[in-house]
Amino acid sequence: MKKNKTIICFDSWTKGYYNFNILSKPLKKFGYKLLLIHTGSWGHDKGRPKEEYIEKLLVRDISYYNSKSFLDILKLENPKAVLFLSTRAFLHQAFNRYARFLSIPTIHRFHGLISVQPINNKGSTFKFNFLSRLKFAFSVLKKNLKIILPIYIKSLIITKAELKHWFAFFKEIINKFTYSSSNAPYDSQTDLLFIYTEADLKYAIDTYHMNKNNIHIVGNPDYSSFVLKKSDIKSRINQILNTNKVIYINTGTLEEGVVFTSLNDMIKYYKNICNYLKSLNKKLLIKLHPSLEKQSILKKFKELDIKIISKKNLINEIKDSEFAIVEPSTVSILPAIIGIPVFLTKLGKFKSQDYGKVLTSYPKSIYLKNLNQLQKGFKTDSFKIDKIDNWLDFNIGPSEFSKMPERTAKIIDDFL
Repeated sequence: MKKNKTIICFDSWTKGYYNFNILSKPLKKFGYKLLLIHTGSWGHDKGRPKEEYIEKLLVRDISYYNSKSFLDILKLENPKAVLFLSTRAFLHQAFNRYARFLSIPTIHRFHGLISVQPINNKGSTFKFNFLSRLKFAFSVLKKNLKIILPIYIKSLIITKAELKHWFAFFKEIINKFTYSSSNAPYDSQTDLLFIYTEADLKYAIDTYHMNKNNIHIVGNPDYSSFVLKKSDIKSRINQILNTNKVIYINTGTLEEGVVFTSLNDMIKYYKNICNYLKSLNKKLLIKLHPSLEKQSILKKFKELDIKIISKKNLINEIKDSEFAIVEPSTVSILPAIIGIPVFLTKLGKFKSQDYGKVLTSYPKSIYLKNLNQLQKGFKTDSFKIDKIDNWLDFNIGPSEFSKMPERTAKIIDDFL
């Protein structure tokens, strides 16, 4: 049967729709249409309609297909390809395995800059707290035993998986619990892989064991979504403003059960920073990870008089801030691109936190080991500003950020 020109986008929820939707228009020029299928009703995004349009992107919850299996869905939709933003989750691996079983091309597009994290370290990317992680494991145990693991195990059986793939499955369970960096298993590998910048190239090759010719550097689409202009790049590299604003870039560690033991534990950490900055007549602004954008959490930050920064206003707030404090997040590269000083937090529960080379090699970055450093501030002559251009060349990715979707679509069409 000849495949139609539908490309299935597969994800765990609808919050990642933007990363797919930016490809809709350029792919449409080549005759393709996108369909986002997500498993939100199984836990991450309950209450979504079975079928809806989000900015003209057709979106279906897994419940739309009633009791049909992943294999049945792929046979029914008969797509030209399947596109993922992540392939490390077991549900994604099962869908990927079935697609390859049916000889459907699979594509993986990184949805972040991986090298902000200490990817070369063995062990956990973030501080591993056994009790906290155990609590998280129990919170998702029912879902894993009832839905996720049976689906993945069934995919191994139906596709007659090799013994080494079964071993990889058990190893992956251990790695997930310990939140450890590890090479991707067979079912995480795809036919094409798109990455943001050259900084992630070695990681992509080593982790996913793919041919370099099938890995493409296409740029960071976040720059466009955050409305980063070419004139913003290095705009603060030689200028240190004595403002009353300090911006903090946060990660989603709470949701993963690492670093912090509870919401109150996390709030206490930010409260200490906020109060110290207030003593210096400075205000703390924070860009939260999407997983923390819940009313109960937002309320806690507002009670502390910490200003929550939206995606739309982030660039302007960074430019108006004296310096940034960051955790190892993809968004943490934005203050560096603009050229403001960046503190890599090692405060409190982040005391043993490591960072990737993207952030540690930035000429105006310093580890923040105690709050008193915030009072001392930064001096321009303490940084090797002449190295900023080389840093940007390696870490910022292809220029013309807005062209990333067109570059990606062209490569996909040529491949298919």
